[in-house]
Amino acid sequence: MFSDGAIVLRPGAQMRLGEVAQIEPVLSRRFERVLRLGTGFADGGDMLLTPRGMFIGLSKRTDHAGGH
Repeated sequence: MFSDGAIVLRPGAQMRLGEVAQIEPVLSRRFERVLRLGTGFADGGDMLLTPRGMFIGLSKRTDHAGGH
């Protein structure tokens, strides 16, 4: 989540895939702009937001397609 919107990720762990359907409506009520990750997998724990940008690491839960 950011101050002006949110991004719905696709978790790479099978047991977490149901979270997307649960959190997206909540985010849509809170933010005017909600983007969805279209391809690949990305886990928020593999991301680091800095004042200069976002760093996304590759792991078992974040693949190359999800990190771009």
